[in-house]
Amino acid sequence: MRRVQRGFTLIEVLVVVSILGVLAGLISVLITQAQKKRLEFETTNAITFVRNAVDTYKNDMGRLPPETMAGFAGTKWAGLAVTGNTTNECIECLLVALRHPDLRSKLDELPGSEPFGNTDDDIWNKVPEGSDAPEAKEILDAYGNPIIYITKNRYEETIQIALADGTPIEVRAVRRSSGAFYNQDGYQLISLGRNGKQDPDEKVDDIENFQREGE
Repeated sequence: MRRVQRGFTLIEVLVVVSILGVLAGLISVLITQAQKKRLEFETTNAITFVRNAVDTYKNDMGRLPPETMAGFAGTKWAGLAVTGNTTNECIECLLVALRHPDLRSKLDELPGSEPFGNTDDDIWNKVPEGSDAPEAKEILDAYGNPIIYITKNRYEETIQIALADGTPIEVRAVRRSSGAFYNQDGYQLISLGRNGKQDPDEKVDDIENFQREGE
């Protein structure tokens, strides 16, 4: 006797579709989490790389890299200036300083797909002859935003930067609950993380070259 072949019932089809939907949702969540971890990992690596480069500069030059154009007085970049704004000045100065040809650390080896950029679309408007000044770019995190560089000399100041989309924002050095600054006698490197906002009081997703209390 020939066996009768039956098809799937509506309930069976609905069960299979539901299972596939759940699996698709789980895969989407896993992909999102993996992407988030990858960006955090790349940014942490960039912060570590830049920190090592800054420390090398300090050892080689006897001082921290300048955070203002005026800090290049007496060097071959004396008189270097951008188009009249101070947005991203601290990061642009850092990039110029860390590309000094006499340094042992090679900043051009910074990992990442696009480690340098120009989020405020400015240019040098005064380049000393023979200075070989790099382009007016910033060191970027994996989110495309500038890595903020603040030295102890400017901890009390407000620093102006531009995000990846050009939006101008203000940031400040981070304090402990006691009111003292982290890295009191040195410098702070700060990535604003995924949300592109500074978390001065309670760390949300900022990535920094120091550990906050309780971490």
